[in-house]
Amino acid sequence: MFFWDGDGAMTHDDAMRSLRLMGEEVIPAVREIAKDLELPSSFEVDTATGKPYTLATADTEGGHGEDD
Repeated sequence: MFFWDGDGAMTHDDAMRSLRLMGEEVIPAVREIAKDLELPSSFEVDTATGKPYTLATADTEGGHGEDD
């Protein structure tokens, strides 16, 4: 899932308000829904395979290892 923000003719103030609301209201609400449904974050699983990341995977694939 991804979110598209700021499409169409808007003033700068409207665009900034839209972006702020997306970050403060929409995305946190979607995260809560995902948590209630026990859905993992895209930072917890490889989105291509659906398998959980492991420390070994992160280290060998340039992911989230300690040396990054």
